[in-house]
Formats: sequence, C-alpha cells, structure tokens
Amino acid sequence: MQDPTTIALNLTFFGTLGVAFAMFIGLFAVFVLTLVIAGVGRLVATIAFAVAQGLSRAAGAAAAVVRPTPPAPAARAAAPATAPAKTEAAPGRKAG
Repeated sequence: MQDPTTIALNLTFFGTLGVAFAMFIGLFAVFVLTLVIAGVGRLVATIAFAVAQGLSRAAGAAAAVVRPTPPAPAARAAAPATAPAKTEAAPGRKAG
C-alpha cells in the first residue's frame, strides 16, 4: 500500500489541475462567445445599413456618401526677414 501522504498530494495536485483545466475551458468559451457576439453585431449593422441605403434610393433620396471636406491649409504668418540683432559683449570682451 502506498503512503497516505503521497495519495493526498496526488489528489491535491490533480484536483488543482482539474480546476485549472475547467477554468481554461470556461475562459476559452467566454472568449469565443465574445467574438461570436461581435461578429453577429457587425453582420446586423451591415445588413441594417444596406437596407437603409436601399430604402433611401427607393424614396428618391440622394444616396451619395457624404464625406467631410478637408480643412483649408492654415495661412502662415510671413515673418519679415531681418538681419540678426547684434548682441552686446560681456565686459572685457569684443562685441561680434
């Protein structure tokens, strides 16, 4: 017969592995479910946009996609070209 301590350690170890495996499978299922919900939502949105576009064409409305115009380039303030100002020299030095 094996040592009871070994049996208890094996049960604890394999029990922990079983719980970890169950948590992994559960988290994987939640991840897959999240992706499926996102995909179904995107499909529903695509269908809704297509139906709305078809209804607007049937009603004679303009179906052109409205794109915003790019902003006008900012006018640069032209700085007057001036000669660099002469700096005063420190006492005891020549001015450059």
